[in-house]
Amino acid sequence: SATSSAASSIHTVTVGKSGFVFSPDTITASVGEQVQFQFFPPNHTVTQSSFETPCQPLNSTSFFSGFMATSSSPGPQTFTITITDTNPIWFYCSQTVPADHCAIGMVGVINPPTSGSNTLDAYKKAAANVQSSGVQPSAQGGVI
Repeated sequence: SATSSAASSIHTVTVGKSGFVFSPDTITASVGEQVQFQFFPPNHTVTQSSFETPCQPLNSTSFFSGFMATSSSPGPQTFTITITDTNPIWFYCSQTVPADHCAIGMVGVINPPTSGSNTLDAYKKAAANVQSSGVQPSAQGGVI
């Protein structure tokens, strides 16, 4: 595969551009590369979680964009994280209006496992059974 300067590579993910989805919902990124989330109307988040507990914040230091309300497409807000290792990073939208975005499939993964049962489809199925998405108290873990 082609290689490029890791420091200059930015992967763009649209948030809510085509409904309740991240696009792309699967990203492969190397250490040092960045993933920039671009927000579309009306109001979405990007929140880090784990495969085992979809739709819930991973921990008190995991990334959370905060709620990004916008009326323009795309909105002026972006949220950018820098990849620090190649472990899977699961994420979701924690917005619950008008429906729980995570439970209806607004989820994604950076550096998904290459084998095993921890697939994005399995994560989506587990998310569909979550009663309510969790939210961090404030934005953290990235650059707005």
